Amino acid sequence: WWEMARSAKAAVGPEVREVRWLSLSAAISALDPKVPFVDEWQREELARCGVYWRQIPLGTIQILRQLQRLGTIAAIKAAAVESRLDRVATARLPPELPPLTA
Repeated sequence: WWEMARSAKAAVGPEVREVRWLSLSAAISALDPKVPFVDEWQREELARCGVYWRQIPLGTIQILRQLQRLGTIAAIKAAAVESRLDRVATARLPPELPPLTA
């Protein structure tokens, strides 16, 4: 599998088979590392290619858990603004620019 060209991989095991909306809890459950496959189709397709476990996107799980913790669209927006402000405030300015003052 790992040595196959991208086009060959797509022919035997397309990465995206189904797209649908899920609740956050359902998406987190589907990505649980204790669950070896999302469904039987995935297990069969990966086994055909000699892969017997799936790689769990840990970054995706962390993002989904954070969204679940925040709980509301308003809280998500506020956290996004706060994160952006933190990045701007801690960014290193090029030497030719004066520092920001309050």
